[in-house]
Amino acid sequence: MVFWEFIDQVFSCRYRWFFREILFSLLKQICICCFKHDSIYPQCVSGCGFLQAWGALPHSAKDIRGKNPTEEQVLKQMLQRILYTLCCCFLAGIPFACRSFAQSAPLPVRTLRIGTMDLPPYGWIDEQGKKQGIIYEMEQEIGLRSGMPFTNEIYPFNRLLRMLKKGKLDLISSQAHQAAEDAGEKLGVQFTINVIAGTRKGSGIREIEDFKNSFLVYHHSATYSQLEGLPRDIQRVKSYRQALHILHTRKIVDGAVFSEPAYYYWMQDFGLTPDDFGNVIMIERGKKQWIFVRKDLPAEIRSKLKGVVEEIYQEKMYERLLNKYTMKGSDSDEE
Repeated sequence: MVFWEFIDQVFSCRYRWFFREILFSLLKQICICCFKHDSIYPQCVSGCGFLQAWGALPHSAKDIRGKNPTEEQVLKQMLQRILYTLCCCFLAGIPFACRSFAQSAPLPVRTLRIGTMDLPPYGWIDEQGKKQGIIYEMEQEIGLRSGMPFTNEIYPFNRLLRMLKKGKLDLISSQAHQAAEDAGEKLGVQFTINVIAGTRKGSGIREIEDFKNSFLVYHHSATYSQLEGLPRDIQRVKSYRQALHILHTRKIVDGAVFSEPAYYYWMQDFGLTPDDFGNVIMIERGKKQWIFVRKDLPAEIRSKLKGVVEEIYQEKMYERLLNKYTMKGSDSDEE
């Protein structure tokens, strides 16, 4: 009430024409901003025409339309409606401001969402629906030691990267290639792994240089700087299983490149032994496998997980799981 008594005094003072011009200028700017044109302005300056143009707004208890209002009454009504509109705009903007703030802040972690790649022997779901694999078990251990509720789902690797980048996963395991670094951030080394080339029995290959003018099989999208420029032909496959099958059955193939655990895992799965193949050539010893986390993971959670990853690495859990899943453990050097 005190506010509107003040307005009444303003409109009855000798300078009311000055306040009227200010009010009309404010009204015109609102019309231009809200309606993208000023065609409504000529109606507004006629007082009652303004009330008709602004008729979509709720009316006050003292609506003055149809009562031949004075100029002061019209100006007061206009000011009421303008203030009402500004308040509505302010209140309507609060949810958008809150949403913008929420999007800029790190997402809270109530459940740690872990993703494991679908690639035996690192992670897969067997015929009974049981999840297993070297990386799957290591990531299960991360979840258990974190002290947080967690999930650990198995997905194709490219999907893991997309989900991590979009914030739908908090943690994955990957080598440090560009796609992984675009999707998340390195947290710590999970284990080191040897990259080897299995060779065809009778190929005579004994060292890397012997692959010159050879026919090799690579896992899809893989590159190996140590073999750059040596093979005359490269066939790319989607799985290590396919690579081993081709190496064993196609006589024109000289060798295939594997992670060491995958070579011995699929050899055992096919019922084969090292005697069915030629020499094993070391391509890269001790290549690092990293834990990556989403880029906006809260610092407190990140620090806790980093400690867990380092602890598991020092305990050599990877080496123990190699003995479980393959016929040959890794002799990779720890770094």
